[in-house]
Amino acid sequence: MYQLLTSSINTPASLPATLSPSVDLPCRYKQLWHSLGYNRILAARPPMTSIMFPIQGQLLAANFTHKLLQKAQQHPKAPILIHLFSGGGFIFMGWVFQLLAELDSAEADAVRARIAGIILDSSPAMVTADVSSRALVAAALGRPAEGIEQELPWLVRPAAAIVDGYLRLPYVKDALVGMDKAWIQQAPVCPKLFLYSDADVLVQPHVVEGFMEQQRKRGAPTYAYKWRDSAHVDHYRKYPEEYRRQLEMFAQQVLSSWALHAGKQPEGV
Repeated sequence: MYQLLTSSINTPASLPATLSPSVDLPCRYKQLWHSLGYNRILAARPPMTSIMFPIQGQLLAANFTHKLLQKAQQHPKAPILIHLFSGGGFIFMGWVFQLLAELDSAEADAVRARIAGIILDSSPAMVTADVSSRALVAAALGRPAEGIEQELPWLVRPAAAIVDGYLRLPYVKDALVGMDKAWIQQAPVCPKLFLYSDADVLVQPHVVEGFMEQQRKRGAPTYAYKWRDSAHVDHYRKYPEEYRRQLEMFAQQVLSSWALHAGKQPEGV
């Protein structure tokens, strides 16, 4: 089985003090999946510029999609599990789903059909000037986003004004509309696990729960685990055993269902 790990531009803001913002965040989650017995992992961490400049982000998504198709061909019986983080991971995978649909090939259709489940950590986020400016300032400073608007208004407010104008640009709007449409119309109707928190200042619970309801209406089984006090993309650090248990239970359930539906045993992990 393949794990696809997509991190986001927001994650450095929630790294614990014991880790440097330069640490490759997906490594922690690769180690977690390895400890659960899953060893084939394809990871991506789109940089900040790839989200702020959609053309660059879409090129990176195209490169990632190409790698995914290659890996899938090497292991044609392996189901795929996606683990994404924050708004950046959500946007990136939306572009990947869009590309897979637009390829209109047997190989791309086979990959989409083999996606057994999707785990969304602190995701999705509303792409607004308010949320984006706080996330960008926090990421640039390598600090948590909590309280940043009150502590650094002289940075956040001008950033929000700039981001607001940027989000109104036609090519940016078109790229984000395409990404949204991909999640609504082209993403696999597969089980999804939402890991989120009441204390997340970048991704509010009602946004996650609204997207969950949208996915349920599409026919996708949805599961959720909500913490009360963990920060944005900080659930695993604060509650490692609970987080691990949620991944383990979800993976076992969706892979068993996938194998039953496919009528065969999945290729070894």
